[in-house]
Amino acid sequence: MILRSFDASDASTLRNLAYPSLSIEQMRSLIEEWNQKQFKGHYFEMFAILSGEAIVGTISLYQHTTAVVSIGPEIFIPHRRQGFAKQAM
Repeated sequence: MILRSFDASDASTLRNLAYPSLSIEQMRSLIEEWNQKQFKGHYFEMFAILSGEAIVGTISLYQHTTAVVSIGPEIFIPHRRQGFAKQAM
């Protein structure tokens, strides 16, 4: 299992697995926003969770305060119940 940042080439895969209502261009814009590593003035980062070459989910980090950071995994339906969220965290 590997964690990595998303890039524009992931737009189609993400659209198919998690965001079917977005166009490819909207998905690319969302990836660009994620890669800014900031949301509403706070640290934020979104990573792809990979098993082999396949994206099986996402995991985000968000800083609420200087002492509190939340972590949020999302495993896509075909890959659930295989331990990816626990490994990613």
